[in-house]
Amino acid sequence: MKNNALYYPSISLKNPPLIKTMALFYENIYRIKPDGVKLDDSKDLAALLEEGSVGRTIAPNDYSKEASAKFLAKKDNWSAAALCLGEEEEN
Repeated sequence: MKNNALYYPSISLKNPPLIKTMALFYENIYRIKPDGVKLDDSKDLAALLEEGSVGRTIAPNDYSKEASAKFLAKKDNWSAAALCLGEEEEN
C-alpha cells in the first residue's frame, strides 16, 4: 500500500466512489486548503473524514511564495503551450 496521495485539483471531496477507492490504496489522502476556503465535502464520506486519514489538509501559506518564485524563475525554460503568451500579453 502506498502511503500518501494528494487529491487535486479540487479541494472539496465530492466524488465518494473515487475517494473510497483511493482509500483502499493510500493510507492518507491530503488536499491543499488555503485559509478562508470552506469545505463542502460529500456527506457520504463523513465516516472516512472523521477517521482522519482522508481529507487531511495542507495549508499552502508556509511555502506558496517560495514555490511560485521557483516556478516563475524556471518557466522561461519550458516550451509548454499553456505557458506561451497570447498576443494581448506580449505588448
